Amino acid sequence: MNLLFRIKSYFKFLKHARTTSGHGIHSPFVFYFATTILKESKSKDVQLIDLKKLLKKLKSDKRKIKVNDMGAGSVNKNHDRSIASIISNAATPIKFCRLLNSLIKEFKPSIIIELGTSLGISTAAMSLSTLSKIFTIEGSSELALVAKDNFKKLGLNNIEQYIGPFEEHLPNLFSKIKLPFFAFIDGNHRYESTLKYFEMISNKADNQSIVVIDDIHWSEEMEKAWDEICKNPKVAISIDLYRMGIVFFNEGLPQQRFNLLY
Repeated sequence: MNLLFRIKSYFKFLKHARTTSGHGIHSPFVFYFATTILKESKSKDVQLIDLKKLLKKLKSDKRKIKVNDMGAGSVNKNHDRSIASIISNAATPIKFCRLLNSLIKEFKPSIIIELGTSLGISTAAMSLSTLSKIFTIEGSSELALVAKDNFKKLGLNNIEQYIGPFEEHLPNLFSKIKLPFFAFIDGNHRYESTLKYFEMISNKADNQSIVVIDDIHWSEEMEKAWDEICKNPKVAISIDLYRMGIVFFNEGLPQQRFNLLY
């Protein structure tokens, strides 16, 4: 991880960032997004109490598993890793779990697609907010097994898991997908792969579909991929929360980009 790049990137982000007060945001939709969805998601934790309890246990879980890392997003390249270290380095922070939970409740997608299950923390956060079907893909079989056990502990029954490369399963999943859908891309972290996955998903998206991409400033190539995604002709509004980027579709409308502090 290039620390100097991350510092420069964050200060660049801050130059254009708005707060959840909505001051200076002239788009009614983004004003509502900032002042209502973002603001409320910071404090509402009711549905995630059991998930937080599970996270606490996992943070002290010393079991080691073999991780087949297919992308560039792993801080630790050692293939034998403890569950505790994976939670510390790779799991979606509870703050952003709350955001995913709030987004699903607000927009009520028919289907949810997740690229990168890991230990299932973000999957669970989304599942706890909806009865909609969640299709989640993970490249590492042992990670997927631990995630499956976590889903069982939380009593989640609306998750369908797939193991293997994302591009191997996505075409088959599209035959099951109803519109609108919500997609969360959290895997690989390479420029070419991120753009490829986004292209595959955006080709199937309608104007009510939403795509969230994790770690958009994780590296120079992820930042470059995010910039190109924002310029995609199907994208109308893109919201940069520094860690995550959120894309809303409406081809033909003027493109608007926002940086929001979260």
